[in-house]
Amino acid sequence: MDRTIHVTVNGEFVKKDSKNAGVRGEGNAAKLHITMSEDWRQYSKRLIWRNALGENPVSVLLYKSVAELVVTQAEGDGGETADPLVFDTPIPSEPMAVDGWCSFTIEGFRDSDPTAVAIAVTDYLLVKPNDSFGAPAEPTPTQAQQLQVQIDRITEETAAVVQEAVDALEQAERDMKVWEPWDSARTYLPLQKVYRLGSSYICKQTIHMKGVHMTIIKIEQNKNGSHDNNTIAGATPETFPVPEGWAVIPPELGVPETIPNYPFGEIVVNDTGDYPEVIQWTALPIPESEPEPGPGPTQLDRVEAQATYTAMMTDTLLKED
Repeated sequence: MDRTIHVTVNGEFVKKDSKNAGVRGEGNAAKLHITMSEDWRQYSKRLIWRNALGENPVSVLLYKSVAELVVTQAEGDGGETADPLVFDTPIPSEPMAVDGWCSFTIEGFRDSDPTAVAIAVTDYLLVKPNDSFGAPAEPTPTQAQQLQVQIDRITEETAAVVQEAVDALEQAERDMKVWEPWDSARTYLPLQKVYRLGSSYICKQTIHMKGVHMTIIKIEQNKNGSHDNNTIAGATPETFPVPEGWAVIPPELGVPETIPNYPFGEIVVNDTGDYPEVIQWTALPIPESEPEPGPGPTQLDRVEAQATYTAMMTDTLLKED
C-alpha cells in the first residue's frame, strides 16, 4: 500500500495528518492507520464509507484476529501482543468512485442495561478528479460476508492455538515418563526424570547448568588420609541431591586443582544447613609411593643358578674356562 493516513480518535474528536484520500477510481491504494482512545475499548467497532454524494455506503469491520491478540514470539525473545485500539484499514473503491469529499464514520456499539449504547465520529477526505477513470475496482464484501470470513478465520486460528497447547501437554507428559541420562549441556524442565551414577532424580525446576560444577567429598576418611570425591558437571546442591555421607566443597574453599594436597586432608563439616558443607580443610602429607622392585634375573642368571644348584647336589662343580 503506497500511502498511509494517520487518524487519531480521541473520544468524539478526530484528527488526521492528511486530507487527501487519492484520485477517483482508486481502490485499496491508501490506508487509514487509526489509533483510538481508551474510552473506545468497550465497543465493537465498524467503519462506514460514503462517496462524495453521500451514497453507496460500505461497512468495514474493525477487529483484531486471535493470532494478533496472542503473543507472537516465545517469551524472552521480545514477543508483543497487538494493541486492540490500533487498526490499519484500506480505503475501498466505493468512496473513491466520485470525486469530491468522501466521508468515513467510525461507529461503536455495545450492549447495556436497559438500552444499548452507541458512539460515532465522522470526518472527510478529498477524492481528486481523474480523467482516465474507468471501471471501478473489485467491490468491497458486504458486512455479512466479512463476518462469515472472520468467523471461519477465528475458528481455524482457535483450533491451531488449541492444538499447540495439546501438543505441548503431550510433550510434557512424554518427558515426565522417560528417564534420561544426565547431560550437563542439556536443559531439563520441571518433573523431567534424570538418572546418574545409579541414582534417579526428578527435576524441581528448569535446569540449564552448562559450565557449572559441584564437587562433593566423602566425609569418612580412607586409611591413607584421603577422601573419596567426585566433581559433577552441570549440577548444584539445589538441583542435584547430595548423597548421604558426603559433603559439598564450596567454591570459596577452592577447587580440586587449588586445594592443598587434595584429596589428602582433615575436614570440618557443617551439617546444620540444607546440605552438608565442608567449612575447613587441613592438608595432610601425600604418602610416598613405594619403590618399584628392581629388574628380575635374566635367562643366563637362571641357567647359571640351576647349574650351581645341580653341582652342589652332586658334589661336582663346573670348571670355569
